[in-house]
Amino acid sequence: FTAALTPLCRSLVHLALKRQEAGADDFLIQYNANANLPSPFAMTTRLLVVSSNPYLGDGRGAASLRLLKVMHQNIHPFLGQRWETTMPMLLEYLDEHTEESLSLKEWEEKLLMFLRDTLAVVSDNIWICQLSQEMCKQLPSYSGTPQEKNFLYKCIGTTLGAASSKEVVRKHLRELLETARYQEEAEQEGLACCFGICAITHLEDTLAQLEDFVRSDVFRKSTGIFSIFKDRS
Repeated sequence: FTAALTPLCRSLVHLALKRQEAGADDFLIQYNANANLPSPFAMTTRLLVVSSNPYLGDGRGAASLRLLKVMHQNIHPFLGQRWETTMPMLLEYLDEHTEESLSLKEWEEKLLMFLRDTLAVVSDNIWICQLSQEMCKQLPSYSGTPQEKNFLYKCIGTTLGAASSKEVVRKHLRELLETARYQEEAEQEGLACCFGICAITHLEDTLAQLEDFVRSDVFRKSTGIFSIFKDRS
């Protein structure tokens, strides 16, 4: 139902603002009473990733970011004030450009900067680790959209870079190496970016995982992976 994202997000923003005007509770969604709803981590990941290609579907980037902004209290209680400042800057940037004039590379960097800033404001290792877990879980959903999957890899690297749990960082890096589709160029690049971004703060752990992987059975059994690594000592 990706094609319905823009009108759906706009409708949800409208409903959320009406509830807030009516003096509803700060929390728009009671997750405990609605077990089948996506978690704040799932919603954040999805809306951020689809924003990376912002003009598709009649402007789904702006619609997704506006929904994220109005849901800030449900995402994390600390985010409201900061997002009041950072979110309008992203929306203004989209207004100033068109699909033809926008540099996707620059836009992705702005979104990653927004993500880094969000993680710094939250500053909660458990929350950050839960977000990274959800991001990894959603990777297979983007197999048909390589640009978005590439961006999600960068988001994972950014989120793992903000995590203080070395055990979680190593676990996710190991799983990414074992499950990546190395025959796809966009995925190779996305994985490389993920490891590069993560290594800024976790260099030793990142190198250790790469070394362990090169010695592993998974690596030895895959000629596809071997052909990528063999000439790049």
